[in-house]
Amino acid sequence: SDVKRKEPAINSESAEGSSTATSATTLSASSLLQIPTSSGKVEGAFRNRYDSQSRKEIDLTWAREEAKSILEEFFNDQENEEGQSALITQLIEVNDKLKQSDLSKQIEGLEQFASILTAQDLSPFEIIHTKIMESLFEYLQTSSLNQKEFLRVFASLPKDSELSDTDVIIPQNTECLEKLVAKIHQIVSHVEKFPVKLFDIQHGRNMTGGSQHSQKKVKCVLQKDPSCSKTKQWTSGPVKIDPLAPVSAIERHLVMKGYGFSVSEARNSDSDENDSDSEDDADQPSFIAFARGQRLLDLYINGQKLAPNITIYQAIRECEESGSELSDDEEYQNMIWGRTFTITYKLIPKENINQDGKKEKEARIHEIKHLSSDSPLWTEGLVKSQENPIRSFFISLNEKQKEELTLHSALGLLRGLFGLSRFWQTLYSPFNSCSKKMLTAPEEFENHSITSKVWRQLQDPLNVLSGTLPSWLSDLIENSSFLLPFDLRRYLFYITAFDRQRALAKFVERNPDHDMSSSRRLNSERSSREKKVVDRSRILQDAEQLLNRTKNSNAYIEVQYADEVGTGLGPTLEFYTLVSNEIQRTELGLWRGHRQIEDNLKGKPQVVDSSTRGEGLFPNPIAKTCKKSTVAHSTNKFKFFGQLLGRALKDSRLLDLPLSPLLCRYLLSEEETFKFRDLYELDAQLARSLQQLHTFSSNGEADSIDELYLDFVLPGYNKFELMKSGQNKAVNGDNLSQYIDLVTHWTMIEGVRRQFQAIKIGFSEVCDINNLKIFHPWELPRIFCGSERARWTVVELENSIRFDHGYSTNCRAVQFFNTVLSELTSDEQSDFLRFSTGSPHLPVGGLKSLNPPLTVVKKTVDEGENPEDYLPSVMTCQNYLKLPDYPTLQLMREKLLLAISEGQGAFLLS
Repeated sequence: SDVKRKEPAINSESAEGSSTATSATTLSASSLLQIPTSSGKVEGAFRNRYDSQSRKEIDLTWAREEAKSILEEFFNDQENEEGQSALITQLIEVNDKLKQSDLSKQIEGLEQFASILTAQDLSPFEIIHTKIMESLFEYLQTSSLNQKEFLRVFASLPKDSELSDTDVIIPQNTECLEKLVAKIHQIVSHVEKFPVKLFDIQHGRNMTGGSQHSQKKVKCVLQKDPSCSKTKQWTSGPVKIDPLAPVSAIERHLVMKGYGFSVSEARNSDSDENDSDSEDDADQPSFIAFARGQRLLDLYINGQKLAPNITIYQAIRECEESGSELSDDEEYQNMIWGRTFTITYKLIPKENINQDGKKEKEARIHEIKHLSSDSPLWTEGLVKSQENPIRSFFISLNEKQKEELTLHSALGLLRGLFGLSRFWQTLYSPFNSCSKKMLTAPEEFENHSITSKVWRQLQDPLNVLSGTLPSWLSDLIENSSFLLPFDLRRYLFYITAFDRQRALAKFVERNPDHDMSSSRRLNSERSSREKKVVDRSRILQDAEQLLNRTKNSNAYIEVQYADEVGTGLGPTLEFYTLVSNEIQRTELGLWRGHRQIEDNLKGKPQVVDSSTRGEGLFPNPIAKTCKKSTVAHSTNKFKFFGQLLGRALKDSRLLDLPLSPLLCRYLLSEEETFKFRDLYELDAQLARSLQQLHTFSSNGEADSIDELYLDFVLPGYNKFELMKSGQNKAVNGDNLSQYIDLVTHWTMIEGVRRQFQAIKIGFSEVCDINNLKIFHPWELPRIFCGSERARWTVVELENSIRFDHGYSTNCRAVQFFNTVLSELTSDEQSDFLRFSTGSPHLPVGGLKSLNPPLTVVKKTVDEGENPEDYLPSVMTCQNYLKLPDYPTLQLMREKLLLAISEGQGAFLLS
């Protein structure tokens, strides 16, 4: 009899040649021989079995018996009359129960599915065939009650009836949920057919895609827009353009050739238009205005206006009608190089240039709106109820996604389970204490098959540098970024959020062996740098002016201090550290629980008294009745804070800021998900006090509340009314719930709304803040401030630091040096990093990720001089430390600690 398994072989390798594959359970002849059999006579039965016809019959009989034994032992599902296994029949029963309206039947279906999932090794085929994913998604999407029942079954969470307000909910057994997530990952890997297109990469280690496209040019014809009669017609014929050049490069070329002003404004109106192209008009007022960032020309392809910051290649793909259908095909890629594209240009009227800039500025000012005096929040103290954040993770499929129903059903269910795992606490009363941990670790939601494909896709320099990612990847980034690990999402962020030069720098950093063509090409691609001089005695004021002037610049900002010779990376990194500490100064009144900072004009800043209690930075709330001047001061400073965050991220600089979890969630626009429980992350003492009041009310102790003589004023802010005439409204047992809601709302949402609007405006002036949504809130401190601090080990130091020019790993001085570093406290470690690199923080990845790497060399002294008389010195621009050869460990420790303590606050000659 034939041995058949109803599960087909799993093969996730796409038809386009993806190398990603999922291991499949297959039974070959060799594997069957290794399976234990009931008879135990495999070896003897196969020996000389075809010696005679009778022997052949014996072997056939034996084979039938063994096949039957294997089926009974390993494939013991009984089939029904329709040929279905008993397991599939059970799953169909589960599916039917989940679709019923009877709550008890639905719960019975959940429990049955959990039992099957725990006891059986379900195959993707069985889950897909029974359509249980679709039914489970619909069940979870319906209501919070269904979500809570699901987590009770799959994550062993308690029922509400089993809890009191004093109980702490800590998930103990989430194994069943983790198994479900793993099974859905198998299905995704099995059915996804995302195409990986690497048109530009040849076989072998040294890929030449970048050089191929540096040699290829897009042929374009420039034409004046028929509706524009105020400028000249281009008469120099077709032009060949680098496909990776930004659209603004064409505008720049036209402006330099004299096409950025009207004919009536030409200095030599009688000159022939053909002659005007012979030399650049870089001294024209129009070009000077353009150089200052003023737009002069609009460019179009097929009537569609082009954004100035996208590449030519990207513009063609977006605007050509055929691009929407063929842009992923090799035929279309080849077609681009053979066609001639028409780009039309049109003058932007001067009144529009000035009015648009003015309107934009005014719009940004008016984006920060005050709470209306007739708002129900103010007049009646009514807090708008907030929707459960889990709902936003259950997104119904659109028509296009229904064409690949199985894949998008699996991705949709994974997204929903991620939301449940992250926000499960919101299903319980806000006064229940819940663990902050996700039910399933974020890493469990990462799909290795898709991750592998994305990494391979990003090896194509044309896609990376032109900003034209495949549509499937863009959809993943927008809707399912949790499928990708942090390092990949961070790389995606840096190659998509900023300009082409920064994308190129990250691509080369990631692919050091990639041949991007000649050095001349690389030099031309190198980003420009703007050197700025600031005064240490007025660092904050200078920083505000600097960041405001350069908010639209794509150049890297380099800082030098007045009356100091140091320049380059080290002073620049220290600039961000100094400004980070200055913005936290108590007298600014910006932050809740001010961090008090000593004068840091000379030497490193010292924290005298930190009253933030570890919760991190979060804005001080502003009352409805606060003076306009106070509001303006606060919003201006927070707008600058947003610019600081954006510029540091854009230039890959590290900040020295203790960002609170709620601030990070605000940056990702998650404020609508804040609940009373989140107050513990901001002000645990206030949260405990409110919790105690709630307990009094729940226990019928209303008199205890009256005796406190509270009114509707924000605790800790005597004149901060929570509603109109709040100072005259006493808190009692009847209105306690309203009081708690108002304190929570004003502390975390309304009281800081204007400040966060200002932060977002400032950030968006530098780069699009929506790009941050590729990250989770807990990842943002790593993005802005680098890796978390951890004590270094000697082995880590040996593997991360380069020892050169007189030193090697086995040298006595190097061993002393590594020993001293491994013994540093957290504060001493920060001091050492600031001394040697300019920043007290390390980039993501730690010490080994420093670029350039930390290099320690032997400090030479003149003949007759004693090395013991010298201190270590550094070149922070190259992370280059010159270390004398001290004879003892104790002396090494003393000299090094003295150097890092005293060598702060100035960049002088060593």
